Amino acid sequence: MNMKKNLAVAMIVKNEELNLPKCVESFRKHGLDPDFYLTDTGSTDLTFEVAKNLGCYIVHSKQIPIKRFHEARNESLSNIIGDYKWLMTIDADEELDENLAEEIRNFIENPDSYDNYDAAWIHNTGFKDVCYNSKLQIIKQELFMNGTVKYKYNLHEEFDRNNLDKNRIKDLYGYLWHYSLQERDNHLENEIRKQEWYISIARNFVNEEPENWYPYYILACQMSYYLGILLEHTEYLNKIDKNELIQEIKENFENAFVLAFKTNPEKVEYRFLIRSIVCYKNFLESAEYWRIFFNSYKEY
Repeated sequence: MNMKKNLAVAMIVKNEELNLPKCVESFRKHGLDPDFYLTDTGSTDLTFEVAKNLGCYIVHSKQIPIKRFHEARNESLSNIIGDYKWLMTIDADEELDENLAEEIRNFIENPDSYDNYDAAWIHNTGFKDVCYNSKLQIIKQELFMNGTVKYKYNLHEEFDRNNLDKNRIKDLYGYLWHYSLQERDNHLENEIRKQEWYISIARNFVNEEPENWYPYYILACQMSYYLGILLEHTEYLNKIDKNELIQEIKENFENAFVLAFKTNPEKVEYRFLIRSIVCYKNFLESAEYWRIFFNSYKEY
């Protein structure tokens, strides 16, 4: 590895032989040439061979299978070797576009960035889930000064921002393309199994932190997303008790709100709370439609 580079990218991977080349090349073709450090969580395909052919450094994870994503993400950071100024995390099924690559390049190559900032929020102004053709306005916390950040939360891990000064966080803007399991493998069953696995992790998260509002929010959102997939593919609706799932989603959202408003305001990350309220509003608006929809599919 070239230790003179000022950017290293850490990734958690599993069976990413098809996605990995596209992700890595989305950096290189747009003028970024970081070192890539991959932590493999149990691949059975050619991920290792592909990674090495791409010039990536890859090791086996100590956590197989993943039970806590923040621990796996922190492990991937600990596997980076070298004195890099900036670190970045990304998933193998994501790709940068030219605008976002330019934003990142300008940021890490600007000498003032190292003196004035500890991290950058990547505002994905056109984040697109290619598989489900959905566009979202989201913030990805993926770029930060070496040694400043650890991740938290068992699922949909985020920066632990307790040691970060919000005035030393730079806003970057651009497009990030996301390719889900269904798009990659053309197997809907894989995507459904992944969502069921995520739900099981979120349930454990709730059980481990029953007084924390955030796990309930994560579980409710994950269940909502899972239900949305099944609604698009009605042949799988017999996998669930629809009314029971809707009720559970509602209860988890409500538990999240009750606990959030009991929490010390200084410890509530309001961007998540606002996002939770928006998700709950969308859920309530959809719930009656779902019930009507289900009534029209009595055979399920």
